[in-house]
Amino acid sequence: MVRLGAVAVVVMLLLRAKSVEQTTNAVRMLGRLAIDDTQSKQITQQGSIPPARTLGNLATNDACRAEIVREGAVPHLIELLKSGAEHEKTNALRAIGNLSTDDSYRAKIAREGAVKVLVQLVQDGTAEQKRLAAYALARLSNIHTICAEVVRSGAVPPLVALLQSGTDDQKTNAVRAIGNLATNDAHHVEITRAGAVPLLIGLTSSGNDEQKACATKALGHLDTGCCCIH
Repeated sequence: MVRLGAVAVVVMLLLRAKSVEQTTNAVRMLGRLAIDDTQSKQITQQGSIPPARTLGNLATNDACRAEIVREGAVPHLIELLKSGAEHEKTNALRAIGNLSTDDSYRAKIAREGAVKVLVQLVQDGTAEQKRLAAYALARLSNIHTICAEVVRSGAVPPLVALLQSGTDDQKTNAVRAIGNLATNDAHHVEITRAGAVPLLIGLTSSGNDEQKACATKALGHLDTGCCCIH
């Protein structure tokens, strides 16, 4: 095990590093935090680690999520979503998704400009990026004020496209997101116009258990505007 809070700080140094020397020094610091000699040697010998992937792993821990956000990781992760290499985008998506599981950080993530780039990745990303971006949007759209931004950013058509032809996991994340967006009556026309209703009806009979439950709730939102899927 490692001291998670300290690791989060060192990973932030990696994200901010502007030179090979800064990167190497941060990696050496991270290596010293590892009690396991093999793990420490592997980290320092590599000379670099994927900081966004490390943050994504750390962000599954409540205490680490708080430290990651406090240390200012969110804007760096969003910058990777915009202009990073494909593997960096994927790792940053995983980190953003894990951070967005916490109600306290969703507004912060949205304020930093995540929504528009997440929508773009649902539409144009790799298969894994689409899955992760839809997951993050489903989490963020648990906040009603963020729902409006998600719809304005054009999320509904690419989410519906995932309902139609996505992988099983993509469909699950998409139906959760659409269910949350449908809690606002103002979004019903957009969701219906994009062709979601027949696909949701189909999932109530052909989807897996989670998809059936989420599709049923989403259809209920479209009819009655009941509360969010959590």
